[in-house]
Amino acid sequence: MAGISRNSTTKEWNSARFTVEDEAQIVTVKKTKLQYPEIFGKETTYTISVKDFGDTSKAYNCLYFFSDNADAENIPVRESSGASCNWFGSTFFFNFKNLKMQTMFRGGYMDGLDENTDTPYVAVAKCDKVG
Repeated sequence: MAGISRNSTTKEWNSARFTVEDEAQIVTVKKTKLQYPEIFGKETTYTISVKDFGDTSKAYNCLYFFSDNADAENIPVRESSGASCNWFGSTFFFNFKNLKMQTMFRGGYMDGLDENTDTPYVAVAKCDKVG
């Protein structure tokens, strides 16, 4: 995983590599009964949740980029491009055909505090389908 971190001595942002070899996430995809042919074409919508493996708290559903609050949890999954959704500062991209995932975290770089917490990153992963 790559990102940036703030050097406390120079007070500059620098590129950084993070080790995530021992990290895993659980992505849950559930088909909804909702379809919006006027918006999404023939794509069926799904709820998608992401949480860290081993986390015992409730997984919250990602939200669709271009939707109002009533429809935000209904994510269209396109055969050609997969799906994408947001949860707080993270954007998730999924390709369910080749089982790849990409995460972008916007983090604390933009907040103006210039602290070395919640720093932005990009991570990619291969997925294993279970069930």
